Amino acid sequence: MSYVSARFSPESAAELHEFAETLGLPNIVPAKDMHVTVFASQTALPDGIISTTDVEYCCRGRTLKYFGCRHQMLALVLHTPELCRINSLISATSGIKHKHGDYIAHVTLTYDVNTWCGHINTDVPLMDIRKIVVEPFNDDWTSGTNPG
Repeated sequence: MSYVSARFSPESAAELHEFAETLGLPNIVPAKDMHVTVFASQTALPDGIISTTDVEYCCRGRTLKYFGCRHQMLALVLHTPELCRINSLISATSGIKHKHGDYIAHVTLTYDVNTWCGHINTDVPLMDIRKIVVEPFNDDWTSGTNPG
């Protein structure tokens, strides 16, 4: 079981958390836990496909989207061609598909919201991604760790 995520710089994570607060969201993911899922699979990736590495990517949010059963997760969908390329490369090289079907780069802002009637009332911050992390897959997304 494999999980690949992109981690924000501490400054970007703090700005993203502040952005979520301005939206009036409940139960916001702590800044230190905010990340972008790059690839998730209940099948282990073969050795050598990808490893934890430092990177320098920038991304910006595009729209808010509900994920999960009964709209439990609210995420900010991102424009990040680099992470989309990594996801495609992992699938093409390993022959393993992303657990959630079509890949949508996003950062989960809250794991526990059933309805939210707010709107984006401020500029979405430009976010710096500084690390790609490879770790075991955790299917309990309510724990605040992967998947996100």
